[in-house]
Amino acid sequence: MSKINKTKREHKSREVRQRIDTTPTARRLITLVILSIVLTLAVEGFSRMNVVKLFKYMTNRPLHYLYNNLIILTVLSFSELFRHRRAMLSLLTALTAILGIAGGIIVKERIQPLTTMDILMLGEAIKLTTIYFSWGQIIAACVFIFAVVVGLLYLITRLPKRRRVNYFRALSVFAGLLIACVCICMVGVNQGKFPRVYDNLVDAYENYGFTTCFAFTFGDKGMKQPSDYSSDTVTTVVEEIDGTDQVAVKPVFDEDDNLSRPNVIFVQLESFIDTDTIIGAEFDRDPTPNYHQLAKEWPYGELYVPSVGGGTVNVEFEVLTGMNIDYFGANEYPYSTQLADKTCESLAYALSEEGYKSTSLHNYTATFYGRNKVYGNLGFDRFVSLEYMPYVTYSKVGWAEDVVLADEIMKALSATEERDFVFAVTVESHGKYEDAYEYREGDVQIEALPEQITIGPMANYLQIIGETDEFIGLLLEKLSTFDEPTICVFYGDPLPALAAT
Repeated sequence: MSKINKTKREHKSREVRQRIDTTPTARRLITLVILSIVLTLAVEGFSRMNVVKLFKYMTNRPLHYLYNNLIILTVLSFSELFRHRRAMLSLLTALTAILGIAGGIIVKERIQPLTTMDILMLGEAIKLTTIYFSWGQIIAACVFIFAVVVGLLYLITRLPKRRRVNYFRALSVFAGLLIACVCICMVGVNQGKFPRVYDNLVDAYENYGFTTCFAFTFGDKGMKQPSDYSSDTVTTVVEEIDGTDQVAVKPVFDEDDNLSRPNVIFVQLESFIDTDTIIGAEFDRDPTPNYHQLAKEWPYGELYVPSVGGGTVNVEFEVLTGMNIDYFGANEYPYSTQLADKTCESLAYALSEEGYKSTSLHNYTATFYGRNKVYGNLGFDRFVSLEYMPYVTYSKVGWAEDVVLADEIMKALSATEERDFVFAVTVESHGKYEDAYEYREGDVQIEALPEQITIGPMANYLQIIGETDEFIGLLLEKLSTFDEPTICVFYGDPLPALAAT
């Protein structure tokens, strides 16, 4: 029995020795450099989904490409701090590659690139997976993720580990690379090689690289609080303003003249644009006749919005509060980060002081981006979401059709004795748009289109906003017979995620 136990111990001892990582330091560093080069190529390639664009980026912006390489090398060097070096290196490699793949998919589907805020908002993104992807794609993605997790767990348990770690040397390498990244970034900003503010993420990711911009969104938290900010400072400012000679401001509404107090309706049209502004596009007829008729007869202009392909809530936020989304972090959603438990000055609060009752309407689920809580913090008296709208019909993609909002707006106006502020947000014309759209009888025909725009999704988009335009006509028809004066404002929110070649 003792010989058997001795044999087992010797066998186990040999197995342990065989699983000890004895790779020389120089060889490990060379491996890290080569792996970082391969990963940088893969990540930037996935984010562009185009080999030609990748080559142009590398040749036109070699310094920015090398900086992305340095960031990935720094991330990989973190593995040197662990005894399970190879397992940690495998984990970091897999996570970097997955981010690159996810970044490419997201850009393709919504135009707006992947940011750290998207990672934090993963729960909200999961709710939209069936809209943007087929069940086959979803199942394939789940199988892939499961395989990656199982593979990583296997590697963590089976790959050899080191007897000991020279923490001073490993930490020195990692810290040195990290300091180099920070210093190069600071010098680059001062020399104009990097922007101080990434106000256009689409262009930024294209010009400076996925890794650089993703890292920036990780650290960008928006405007910092002034060093002297306090309640006493605010009180002092208010007292100074009150102490100056001010011109008397005439009330917005005359309390004795009911006609001067109209109902106010804001309708935010999902991904709705004026097709006349597309240079080089021609159609066999007007895709949105009701909208263009309004533009001819009433005040009309252009609205700058902060989002492309998504971010409806950020357009809502800017319109309702008058604040610029640039005050916040890159791709931040104040609905999720600030207004979930805070109140904020808004149109609803301002009009409530004039005696208005306010109602928000959205033909989508109440909990998306926390609207069921946020609208209350923005001063709305009521919120009616999809769950409380009867007779809803759905588009082929799965969005609720906008026609249901015409009756809901009229219900809100009729439900109170006071004047009303109604804020309605549509959803039907949200992407995804079909790549190979099949024309039906009566559809708007495309006669000319800029080569940068893919014809399939554009054709599908035109038919969808045509239905939204019918909703506009129906609402105006209902308002024309309503016995209270009413102001109605229509505007588009994020630019549509139309695929470009």
